[in-house]
Amino acid sequence: MKRLPHLFACACLAGCVAANGEPVSGGFPPLDISKAHYGVFVGVGPAIEAGIANEAALQLWHIYPPPKNLPDFQQRVADTDSFGRLLVKALQRDGYFVHQWFDPAVSPECGKKPAMRGSGDFRVVPVCYLVDDVSGMLRLTLYTAGDAWSRFFETEQGKLKPVGAWTQQKGE
Repeated sequence: MKRLPHLFACACLAGCVAANGEPVSGGFPPLDISKAHYGVFVGVGPAIEAGIANEAALQLWHIYPPPKNLPDFQQRVADTDSFGRLLVKALQRDGYFVHQWFDPAVSPECGKKPAMRGSGDFRVVPVCYLVDDVSGMLRLTLYTAGDAWSRFFETEQGKLKPVGAWTQQKGE
C-alpha cells in the first residue's frame, strides 16, 4: 500500500513525456511557421473582424513603420475574404502602400526575412495572417518576415477584448 502513491506519481509523470522523450509543456502548442495554414478559420461577424483587422494593422505599424516598409501579402486576399480586405484598408489608411501577390502554384513565403529594394529606401515585408479559435478564444497570428506575432481575444457582448499582450515567436 505504501508504494501505491509512488506508482501513481510515476504514472502521472510518464504521461507528461511525449513519444520522442521530450517533455510536453503545458499551454498551447507552438506555431510551426514553416507548415502554417493561412486565412480566417472562424466566423465572427463584421464588427469583430474590423476590430481584429485594426489590431493587426496597429501591430504591423509598430513593427514595420510605413515610410520604409511595404507589406507584401503572400496569401490571396479574395473578394470573399472580408477580414483580409479590412486589413488591407486599415493598412492603407495608416499610410502603407500594400502589395498583394498570389500565385496558387507557389507557396507563401512569410518565413523570409524582409528584402531590401531600390537603394535601401524601403523593405518589402512578406505578410500572412491566421485567425482561428483556440480554447474558445480568438487567436490572431501575423506571420511577418520569419516571425510569428500572436494575440488572443475574447468577444464580450459583441465587442472585441484583447486577452494579454502580443507574443513573438522568432524565426530561424
